[in-house]
Amino acid sequence: MALRDAGTSALRVGVIVALVAVLVVVTVATAFAGLQIGGPPAEGGPTPIDSCTVLSNPGAYELTGNLGNRNERVCLRITASNVTFDGNGYRVDGVDAFGSGGVIVGSLDRGTENVSVSNLTVTDWDDGIRYLNVTRGRVTNVTSANSRIGLAVLNGSGVTVSNTTAAANTLYGISVTRDSRRTLLVNNTAQANTLFGIHMVGTGGNTLRGNRAVANEYGIALIDADRNDLVGNNASLNRIAGIWLSAADRNEVVDNYVSNRFYGIYLADRSTRNLLVTNTVRANAVGVRLVESQRNLVERNRITRSRAEAILLLSSDDNRLAGNRLADNGRRVVIRESTNVTGPDSENATSVSTFPPASTARSERATQTRVELLGTARTARSVQAEQTRSMASIRTASSSTEVPRPIAPLRRSHSTTSASSSFRG
Repeated sequence: MALRDAGTSALRVGVIVALVAVLVVVTVATAFAGLQIGGPPAEGGPTPIDSCTVLSNPGAYELTGNLGNRNERVCLRITASNVTFDGNGYRVDGVDAFGSGGVIVGSLDRGTENVSVSNLTVTDWDDGIRYLNVTRGRVTNVTSANSRIGLAVLNGSGVTVSNTTAAANTLYGISVTRDSRRTLLVNNTAQANTLFGIHMVGTGGNTLRGNRAVANEYGIALIDADRNDLVGNNASLNRIAGIWLSAADRNEVVDNYVSNRFYGIYLADRSTRNLLVTNTVRANAVGVRLVESQRNLVERNRITRSRAEAILLLSSDDNRLAGNRLADNGRRVVIRESTNVTGPDSENATSVSTFPPASTARSERATQTRVELLGTARTARSVQAEQTRSMASIRTASSSTEVPRPIAPLRRSHSTTSASSSFRG
């Protein structure tokens, strides 16, 4: 009996020791898992963030309070893929330091995928939010203000920016550059930015739909940007132009509303084969202006209350003007030093200047210019002064930012209409 009791006691002690060891292992493992950055907490919710940090592991994160007057070079840096960051309506605020960033996603040396930033206000940085080398990223319900650039997408693919406001930034509101592709900008507001509201350079295959670009120098600017779709946007109250295309080819500008101080839609610098179709162009100095731009289609637009010309072509050959509805404009269609301009609108142009003989060209052009600008000299001088000032601003900005290299045109199978498709070639 004594031996049996002793054996039983030893067995009980062994079981108790084993149970204690298991409990210790489980407790240590649980504590270690909770300490891992990027892993979900024990209850399975987002990881709370209460300071500037680097998010280097996948997972869900949420901001738990305002981060004010931060002097870090970068406040929130996201280097991992498959990250969801919810700002919970809080603010990330900097001190306007040069080279600083509020939220920086991705890097030059490694691609990042599937990163979402939402419900956040970012203010007083050099770059408010920057997506660099990101695939399938999302920015939703964000406000980025009082920085140099509100929101920038560089070398991105499939990035969506929606329901976001970029306001009062000293250079650009929303900027898409460096060969970014398939960027979708939808239902955003770019307001009161010093130079460009929405700015696209060296990029193609992107869609801008339902955005508001209001009270900027230029509302929406496409520079060396090909095969983009601008559909149903509102570009109003901008100081120079609502929609400006410079050296931009094969873009579709459809169903937009433009009402600005000087130009509604402005094509320049050999912009070629663009479609300007069914836009509402109201109360600009010049409704649609083409300068040194060839083979574009201006069709079925409603252009009203232009203080100078509804449509003005300067040194722009091989364009087609057809089926535009023109009412209450200072002059309907003016074509100067442009050849092979076709369509019923061009046939009914109120003033056409071709190339007269060399002996009379100078005097005839001078006489025509004096007649046509009678009563609008003040407007013309204002336009020239504004353009000079604006170009100086663009050159200054360009000197401090990298200009992307030219890109080859993308291929796309669809077009707006069969007539448009045949015209574009």
